Amino acid sequence: MKITRKQLRRLVTEAMFSPRAARATARGKVQKSIPAGKMSKLDDMLDSEDEEAAIQGHHILDTLGDYDSPMGTESSYQDIEDHDQAMEDVSLAYKKASMVDDFEKYMDAEDPTIASSLYRRLYKGSDVHLYVTSVDQKKNLDTPGSEVIRNPEAFHLMAINTNDNDFAYEVEKVLRIEFGDDTEAIFALLEKMATEGSVIVRPIGHVPEGYQFSPEHAFIAWITENNPNLRIFVDP
Repeated sequence: MKITRKQLRRLVTEAMFSPRAARATARGKVQKSIPAGKMSKLDDMLDSEDEEAAIQGHHILDTLGDYDSPMGTESSYQDIEDHDQAMEDVSLAYKKASMVDDFEKYMDAEDPTIASSLYRRLYKGSDVHLYVTSVDQKKNLDTPGSEVIRNPEAFHLMAINTNDNDFAYEVEKVLRIEFGDDTEAIFALLEKMATEGSVIVRPIGHVPEGYQFSPEHAFIAWITENNPNLRIFVDP
């Protein structure tokens, strides 16, 4: 899903509010009104790794400390959860925008025919299948395709498919290498981008000098940002 400027501004605004500061104010009020022993038990609940205990502790704190929630949830626990998510979303949105810029830069360094082929065969309106695998297999099993759109850097490229392999044919003409399918073509192209300026062939995950991100992750960011018809398959 593409994040609009309006949505990004909203995320930044949400991230500016610190629910932890508001919770600290509420805690200060509670600390003055209950015995030290009970306060210690409440702190243990607030810091508990057990979600149910932590939620209960925050509810007690919010009630006794008159927690003031500008987010309208009236729950310090929920505010902190939402705030942390907003912070992560902002960070990932900015990072993805930089990845997309990097891929545009990679394309500018290639033969114009290559860039033209990428736009015609893989860009908006094109029916493309993207296959990726999670970097962290244990953490991201059963990950939805929306997470690839949100955080491209958490995935490795496995394959692409345009059904007719026209992309592979057009890349063949420029690189003068015969490819069996689109996947072979895109891997050869990304490898070429990663190797630019080096006499040693680099893997597609290599970040060459002058870039922030590898061709692999920059490509995943670029295609997920620009192709609304893209079908994404994770850990197939």
